[in-house]
Amino acid sequence: MKMKRVGAMLATSLACIAGMVMFTHSRYWYLPSKCQLGLDLDGEAGFQIKMAKQVWLQSAGLRFFAEGQWHGTSGKNATMNQVSRQHYMSSDELGNFSCVNISWSVATRQSVLIHTSFKTYLESCMVILIQEIPQGVQGTNASKAVMPKDGHQLEEGAHPPILSFPSFAVEELENLGFLTWKGVFAKAIYGKGPKGVAQHLAGLSSNGPVLLFNRAFNTLVVSPLDNFKSAVHTFSADANAWETGVSSEIQSLPKGFYHRTLIMAGVGITQAMDEYGQTIRKVYSTKRPLQRKDPVVNYLSYWTDNGAYYYGDQWKEAGGGGSECNETSMTRVAQALQRQDLLKAVRIWQLDDWWYPGHPAVWVYCVENWTLIPPAFNKSLKELSAVLGKPWLLYVPFFCPSNVYMKQFKFLHGSHGATAFTVPYPDDALAFYRMLFDYGMANGMSGFEHDFLNFNFLAVPHFRQNLGASAHWLQAMDQAATERALALQFCMALPSDLMQSLEFGSTTNYRASGDYASSENFDIGASSLLGYALQLRPSKDNLWTHRPEQAAASGKPWGPHQNPGSNCELNLLIATLSTGPVGVADQAGDSNATLLLRSIRSDGLILQPDKPATSIDASFTMALEPSGRKLQGHIWGTYAEVDVIPAQLPWHYVLSIDVKVPWQLQVDDFYPPLAMTGGARGWVARRWHAAHRPTACLDGQLAVKSGCLLGPSAVAEADLPRILNDRPVMVANDTHQFDLLQLSPVLENGWVLLGELGKYVSVSRKRFPRMTVTPEGLSVEALGGRNEEIQIVALQPKNPSRRIMEWTIHEKTVRFDASQIVVEFRAGM
Repeated sequence: MKMKRVGAMLATSLACIAGMVMFTHSRYWYLPSKCQLGLDLDGEAGFQIKMAKQVWLQSAGLRFFAEGQWHGTSGKNATMNQVSRQHYMSSDELGNFSCVNISWSVATRQSVLIHTSFKTYLESCMVILIQEIPQGVQGTNASKAVMPKDGHQLEEGAHPPILSFPSFAVEELENLGFLTWKGVFAKAIYGKGPKGVAQHLAGLSSNGPVLLFNRAFNTLVVSPLDNFKSAVHTFSADANAWETGVSSEIQSLPKGFYHRTLIMAGVGITQAMDEYGQTIRKVYSTKRPLQRKDPVVNYLSYWTDNGAYYYGDQWKEAGGGGSECNETSMTRVAQALQRQDLLKAVRIWQLDDWWYPGHPAVWVYCVENWTLIPPAFNKSLKELSAVLGKPWLLYVPFFCPSNVYMKQFKFLHGSHGATAFTVPYPDDALAFYRMLFDYGMANGMSGFEHDFLNFNFLAVPHFRQNLGASAHWLQAMDQAATERALALQFCMALPSDLMQSLEFGSTTNYRASGDYASSENFDIGASSLLGYALQLRPSKDNLWTHRPEQAAASGKPWGPHQNPGSNCELNLLIATLSTGPVGVADQAGDSNATLLLRSIRSDGLILQPDKPATSIDASFTMALEPSGRKLQGHIWGTYAEVDVIPAQLPWHYVLSIDVKVPWQLQVDDFYPPLAMTGGARGWVARRWHAAHRPTACLDGQLAVKSGCLLGPSAVAEADLPRILNDRPVMVANDTHQFDLLQLSPVLENGWVLLGELGKYVSVSRKRFPRMTVTPEGLSVEALGGRNEEIQIVALQPKNPSRRIMEWTIHEKTVRFDASQIVVEFRAGM
């Protein structure tokens, strides 16, 4: 790396190799010309982060805990003294940057040297703030977590950082909204103002990105760039400050310690998260190579998770025994799927927390031995996999304190009392998971799910107190999986688990919803925004496609007032739009093939969009609006891009749930925003459902007049449709009203591809990878299973004007004699 030296640099400083800084009076002022982000740094090392010259973040006090006491820059603990300041210019993988490095001497027994640095990027709207302790330090554990008496509860880790840099005064947040992710399933939390921020800065439980935004959708992202498992966002009541850094539960910091915090600016919440994701993935060279191959996220699967018809805990049959969740029930499911011609579509079979021997721990059974046992299972995993004709997705929550592997490997203890469990010791973890995965794959496993990641960190003192220990454990699991091309799902993950996976090649998806047997089983729109940024597929838990009569009558395995069996189509639709698993969990013989075929090709490939469906930006900014648009319910957006040679064009999909007050769509409700200028021919809108069936678009009819489309092309924002969930509930035990809206681009010749109208994602890259606009119409490439038959719909314009008012419907039925065919649409054909 080339470096231009602008000032003297301490030999022990590693903080930055960097930058261009302008000196004005006693301040260093930096403002990139291409964005509204500014950094104002004064001579006392105080700073302001500005958006459009307005202060959004004002620095709070710098403090540091070492050798058993707090140190600061003022007051009775004023033992930190600024000793030097240097300026640098250079470049790295993120571009050209300038840097100011400030060094501090801390009066401890051995005198600790600290560097705090500000890296500002000249072509990007971002600043990276760095804290460094080159020689390391001992006695940093200012805080000690007191574990709850009830081992089913967790201590969130809302303790101050060892070194509070950067830290921010919360008063400046009064007129700003916020969005962050917190706790199990990385649940999205959003609101307004300093009280809301302070309430949800929960230390180790909320240490992913925090977004700040105003009514104009100007957005700041504040996120750790290192030490994800030990990083904290914490509110300090004493200082009335939002503090960031590394948790003061950590007992010591090693030589060469550094920690970075990224601050990025953007316009639009979804767009800012997309740009943030591209940046942080670039830092870690994140690839996710197994995502395209993982059957869990690409094909139909069968599941036995909490809420599934065959879930052993609900039948009181966990620990490997029972009369319902057993070998016979699994074979009956396969036989029934075969009769429905669905078995070939199911590519992997999940076994959850009930099939192996163990005993109760935190909510579920710990693993004593990862094997099937009689009387429920008389075949081995390998033998049963062969009978079903499907590979396994196998599951681990944690291991029992007396598991069979303890003679060979070392384990750490977590939780306490009746909920005690163990987790492989980090230094033994790589050898352990190599052994476990080799055993699983020899017995039919092709995917692995690790559950209870929140407990496997927050309930394990060793992981909380030792920097890098939890990351080392996860890295070992990933390395063993990556070596074997074994895809992993993270379940009950914290935001820090998802952030840590930026380093991993094996993690393809994570659970974004609560269990199907819960009221929070489908609300993943806001949580999925973090998964989208990190290139992880969000997972909505397994689902039923129909509620069997005997379940409704008997209440077994789930009672009539519990979720399983209700809102079947909504759950399937959300799973499809999530880009994650579509996991069927029906009773044998009770799958609704009609519904399932709205989601998949005949070979089981899920016809998905390119982006997970995520909450529109207005969902978050409503708290800032004293009047105006108020969204009641949920609206999520996604898109699928197709190569329309020589460019790429998006087909947008909008899912609305329980929207009881009309919502007028605007350009900013879509991502990427709808193009309404620059020669765009506009968009056409189709409501997917008419009652409980797909809206009809019949060959030869007029599209607008027949109701196939909602109206003429939308060429201005005022032409966009409004959303109101007035379609009645169609099934007796459903509790939510919903709609799916498809917006298709009007192509340069006025034609429109509506696609395969019986599928939720009618135009998906997995069905239609590319097309060509011809003078006479369209030439569409289509992908499918051999002998699969589908219907494709395109629209021919009736008039050539800027705003097209009507089209003629063209429907073609095609059969795949090869995996790829070309379908021509022309006038008169």
